[in-house]
Amino acid sequence: MTTPTPSHARRRATSGGFSGWRAQRPFWGGWFLILSGVELFLSANLKLALEVHFGPTGFLSYVIPAMLLLCGILTWVSPGQRLFYGILGTLTALYSIIGLNLGGFFLGMILGVVGGGLAAAWSPGTAPADSAESADEDDTQTYARAPLNDLLSDETDETAYERPSLRKATDSPYEEPTREQPAFDEPTPGPPPAC
Repeated sequence: MTTPTPSHARRRATSGGFSGWRAQRPFWGGWFLILSGVELFLSANLKLALEVHFGPTGFLSYVIPAMLLLCGILTWVSPGQRLFYGILGTLTALYSIIGLNLGGFFLGMILGVVGGGLAAAWSPGTAPADSAESADEDDTQTYARAPLNDLLSDETDETAYERPSLRKATDSPYEEPTREQPAFDEPTPGPPPAC
């Protein structure tokens, strides 16, 4: 059974420097979010022959790229919040198709959606195993504890989990109700009430 972390990621996580830092956070997701913010800012502020900025369009040409830049940087700084920043970056990039030059001529929007997806999908690696034998032993122990093995085994285990009963826990076995012992709190027969 292979470990969930590829060997190059384990090697980088244990080494120091930039590659070790990069392996411990969603680097590429943050990088694409930052590139998206830069591209959206540049495409919104192009110097064309006729330039008009007014109302919400002028405001959004600064807010949307700033949000994408912040999402990218905060993804690097706090990788524990990567899911929030990835989703926020993706939604901001999707909104840029309406609020900002068709999403920076579609390039900024695509970069933002890819970056947000990479940031949200990234998961931290696990520590490398000491040897292949210890990994095999861990897998064996995991499979031995699986509930399916308990169901398929012919042996009965006294320490196994018992299902809770719907009856009240009593020392006496369950008895069928009789006429002397009604099943429910039935009213006792008596004279009919006077009207």
